[in-house]
Amino acid sequence: MIEVQTDLKLPTAEQLSAAFREVRDKYLAEGGDRLRQAVEGSIRVSGMTIRSGDVITWQKLYRSKGYAAVRPVSGETGANSPGAITNYLEGGHKIRGISGTAARYRPRIHVARVPGFRFYESAKQDAEKIAAEVAARCADEVAKKIEQI
Repeated sequence: MIEVQTDLKLPTAEQLSAAFREVRDKYLAEGGDRLRQAVEGSIRVSGMTIRSGDVITWQKLYRSKGYAAVRPVSGETGANSPGAITNYLEGGHKIRGISGTAARYRPRIHVARVPGFRFYESAKQDAEKIAAEVAARCADEVAKKIEQI
């Protein structure tokens, strides 16, 4: 015959969610800081030579209850806002067309678009590694907290 142990003390759902929230905030902050550093490093090595320091200072860490993201600062809008300039640099942008129509005219412009630096794209690979590392450590700490309950 199988005996069932009935005196087990199981944690309540409120205790479990409180333990998770406490640990989650700590690891989101750490992961977000590492993500911001990855984006900054990606901007530095992207090949931009003119005023890349401004682009780095425009990047801000945004955190919510379940995620962390690095985006350009908000506030200003328009074609020369930090968000717009970051977007132009990330994805490239169209350039003006040729201006002359004379028979002997030789344009100096030979491409339709300026290629992007893709610094967010290159930081995305680092972000996946960071997320996996932080999630594993977060899960371990949540498990330890649950054992203590």
